[in-house]
Amino acid sequence: MKAIILAAGKGTRLKPLTEKTPKPLLKIKDKTILEHIIISLPDSIEDIYIVADYLIEQMEDFVKTVQIKKNIYIIKQISAHTGTMAALLSVKPYIGKDERFLVLNGDDLQEKEELGKYLEYKRAFGVQHAHIPYFAIEIENGLVKGFRPQTEEEKNGLGAKIATGTYVLDYEIFNTEPILLSDGSIGLPQTILATQNYPINSVETKNWKQINTLEDYNKVLKEFEI
Repeated sequence: MKAIILAAGKGTRLKPLTEKTPKPLLKIKDKTILEHIIISLPDSIEDIYIVADYLIEQMEDFVKTVQIKKNIYIIKQISAHTGTMAALLSVKPYIGKDERFLVLNGDDLQEKEELGKYLEYKRAFGVQHAHIPYFAIEIENGLVKGFRPQTEEEKNGLGAKIATGTYVLDYEIFNTEPILLSDGSIGLPQTILATQNYPINSVETKNWKQINTLEDYNKVLKEFEI
């Protein structure tokens, strides 16, 4: 099975750390974020495609040094669009029409056991209950149905189920018209949920950690010191 790691962003909210280093290559304890991600992948993952753009030469040089028995490829993100769907479209030529594949972000930390849960479903959409001001996820009979604004109670303390950016998809996603967002990018979760002909199971996790900001990064560093 293949894993697609979306890692093309500039990591602007992590400056100045990312001025000369791509975000996936920032260190947490003795390993880069990218190494932590690769180690967490289920054993059935044999091929890893990393979609990169910003400081891609560093990414290419780094994967040559990774001592892990998996096939790792760096794919440059297509330039026609930006966004997570554009990143996924970059690997379309490498995906067979009967293949399922795992998709995850290059700035998230997850646990191997939890990632394994995704593979139990034909299609899966990761969610986590969190106190983060993202859109909440609507779930019905175990299937993800769409996004909704968080209620005032959720915003002010209850929290809500939000998307983690982790999925199990298949080639059919490439036959779906990408959804254009207000910033001009094309979004993967929005594209997934654009059609009810693509039913997708929710998978709730507890240990997903995003590293979007300096605050996120410093929090994770402290957790690894414990």
